[in-house]
Amino acid sequence: MEKAPPDASSDDCRRGEGGPDTRALERALRFIEYRPRSAEEIRERLRRWGYDADIANQVILFLEAAGIVDDSEFARLFMNELLRKELGYYRIRSELQKKRLNRDLVEEQMASYPIEKETERACAVAERRLERVSGEDSLAAQKKISKYLVRRGYSSHVARAAIRLAARVDTQTGRELE
Repeated sequence: MEKAPPDASSDDCRRGEGGPDTRALERALRFIEYRPRSAEEIRERLRRWGYDADIANQVILFLEAAGIVDDSEFARLFMNELLRKELGYYRIRSELQKKRLNRDLVEEQMASYPIEKETERACAVAERRLERVSGEDSLAAQKKISKYLVRRGYSSHVARAAIRLAARVDTQTGRELE
């Protein structure tokens, strides 16, 4: 009969000299192998696995001191990924907040958001969506594209402007949206 592995609260969990619980650290390292994580995501996962708050905090402090976990770098990389997906300002802010990043860090990242290109980015998305709604009447197509842009985090004002711009671009090819 196999012996079950010790759980997170077991006395068998090893602790290094003044360092974090070894088993908790190993689990945290495996957790961040898949993709970068924020410190709070790691802390929450350790708590879900049954480690107490002190152990979770020690692991986070160790990972931060070792340069393995860096919330500001994580926020920058994550924001770049969201920009690549052509999400709008509001959706990007929401996604950063979902990662439980520090409010100041979210504000710092949002300050670097290229707001001056928001309409241009939304227009590019709207142009691609035009191809999917071909054959529908103009008003229905506008509404669909507008709702899509708003779901992706663009304001309704930006969505309307992007649709107007996309219609002009598409008119050159013979398809009229408005």
